[in-house]
Amino acid sequence: MPAIASGFALTVLILSKLSQVFEASYKIKIDSLPSMESSAQAIFIGTVIPLMSAILPIQAALKKSLNEALDIQKSKTDAISVNILQKNKKDVTGLLVFGVIALCYGFGVYYLLPLSLVSFNFSLAMTIFLFILFGMLFALAILVINCMPYINRLVAFLLLYREPSSVRLVVQKNLIAHKNRN
Repeated sequence: MPAIASGFALTVLILSKLSQVFEASYKIKIDSLPSMESSAQAIFIGTVIPLMSAILPIQAALKKSLNEALDIQKSKTDAISVNILQKNKKDVTGLLVFGVIALCYGFGVYYLLPLSLVSFNFSLAMTIFLFILFGMLFALAILVINCMPYINRLVAFLLLYREPSSVRLVVQKNLIAHKNRN
């Protein structure tokens, strides 16, 4: 809570200085107080997202029984997971959801962004830039997930170059076995 209060105080201070600079230089008037929409977005991003990122791992840990959590003899990793799919029961909801998201994203970038810039609606332009940033972060996360085996091999090679090849092989196999948990 103190971080949110100090963040808003700092925001008001920065906006008041920027409004003076923009009004003197460009004759653009900026409010020195953030709008309710931007305040709600800041509170959501600053509280709900970190709260969810803390709660979900705790819930996953609490699903295990105490005996299961304390058992050090039994391996807790699943090295291989196999899914068998039937041709006539294909699920396309993921493709449809991705298609709708891509359609909305393209509409926002190719129609709404130029419209907001031409009509000087900077609030809409900044919202679109924020969604572009979120899209870039999402794409970077997917790229890292897909490149993770290669990154694991590279890091294992760089950190274990003095070790014998058998140690590197064991480390790489452990990285593969713990892939879901890592």
